[in-house]
Amino acid sequence: MGVACASCGKRVVTIEMNINYIKGVSAGTTVLADAKVIHNGRQTIVVEADICDSQGKLAAKSRGTFCVIGRFENE
Repeated sequence: MGVACASCGKRVVTIEMNINYIKGVSAGTTVLADAKVIHNGRQTIVVEADICDSQGKLAAKSRGTFCVIGRFENE
């Protein structure tokens, strides 16, 4: 979720995050996380993420609110 915030060019710290676990995933199983910025504000960013197992079935859903503390500078 931090990478989703960074894709907006903003440095953030977490204000709040929750995770709903839908189903278990065995150790060693490959999982895929897909995050989407649903609010890109001046002071806060809200991101939702789906975590799916190797068959594409939803294993967990998360949402986080992040406080913008600055911007990344181009190198």
